[in-house]
Amino acid sequence: MNILLNGYYGFGNLGDDILMKVSFSIIKSKFPEATIYLYSNFSKNLTGFSQKDNYNLYIRKILEEEVEVIDWTYEGNFDLIFHGGGGIYFDYEEGGKLSACINFLSVLLGAHYVSKVDSFLRWTFRKPRRVGTTKKVGAGIGIGTYPKRSKMLYRHMADIGAFDALYVRDTFSFDSLKELKFKGRKGHFSDLAFLHDTWSNEKILGTGKGPKTIGITLMDWHVGSGFLYKQATKFALKARQKGYAVIFFSFDENHDKEYINCFRTEHVLVWRPNKIRLDEYIYELSKCDIMVTARAHGAILGSCLGALPVCINISKKLQTVANMFPNSSSLIEKNYNADQWLEEIENISERWIKAKELLKEDVKRNVESVKHCISELNNSVL
Repeated sequence: MNILLNGYYGFGNLGDDILMKVSFSIIKSKFPEATIYLYSNFSKNLTGFSQKDNYNLYIRKILEEEVEVIDWTYEGNFDLIFHGGGGIYFDYEEGGKLSACINFLSVLLGAHYVSKVDSFLRWTFRKPRRVGTTKKVGAGIGIGTYPKRSKMLYRHMADIGAFDALYVRDTFSFDSLKELKFKGRKGHFSDLAFLHDTWSNEKILGTGKGPKTIGITLMDWHVGSGFLYKQATKFALKARQKGYAVIFFSFDENHDKEYINCFRTEHVLVWRPNKIRLDEYIYELSKCDIMVTARAHGAILGSCLGALPVCINISKKLQTVANMFPNSSSLIEKNYNADQWLEEIENISERWIKAKELLKEDVKRNVESVKHCISELNNSVL
């Protein structure tokens, strides 16, 4: 049996690397004798990026197996394509009036028929998809948002409509799936990264008397990050004056260049998968008691390691992630100043013991949701 694991793999993004590891574990447990391929486009055949040859082969080090890594140039068929989560299906860029018209018709038709139309057009113009499959399944997927003139919506709907089953990670994604009129099997569970036993051996310590270390995980953002970085700099200074230790993290060395350069005097701990082991980086994350983050997986990974998530509201994704922790997370507006950030940290400190208990409950609920998802996959889908 040949299986392809599909996702945003090999780009040096920590969150997606964790999802890859969890997905591999799920498939390996279900099909121990299968030949598993990994799809990664961060290769010499991808234009527009600067990377060293064979950069994405760090995948093998994380998985501890000599898996076959393929990219968009590969042609072949698989018995199963398993998409292991992440926020792949979204767009922020606006196109023109043509995009608006195409999107209107696409939503009117629905993902199932858009996929059929796309297949017909590919057949007509003799540009078939390079990779075929008997079954296509996705778990932990994030869907949306899309502007009305999105350049990517048609393409993404054609891909979404080809799935036999899609299990998404949050309510907003599930609602988006319904709006796109997806006809396959669907469900709403949680993010696969919550299955932390797959990627971490760190043990969560006791609650202590209060938080001592604050992690900050930011990212380069499509609308500019200057104000956010300025407030983070001020916040770090004020937090240290209050006696907190502050550690900056970057989850993506290839896409966070402005962030890394802006905070170079802070010695940002950067996820460099060719230079550091996953367990070493996770150990550094586990030192944090609170995680202030503009990355979805900053909140999720931090929470699994015992850090209270403080999400910066830069996008709908951060809102939905905060909702995964209804009793223990904070959501602060991106334009809040440093004093208001610090005020939120102080509020958490005052209710520390209770906040830690609520965090454990929130994480446990998400873990159980993911396990339920895997059980349904194994019993009804795969």
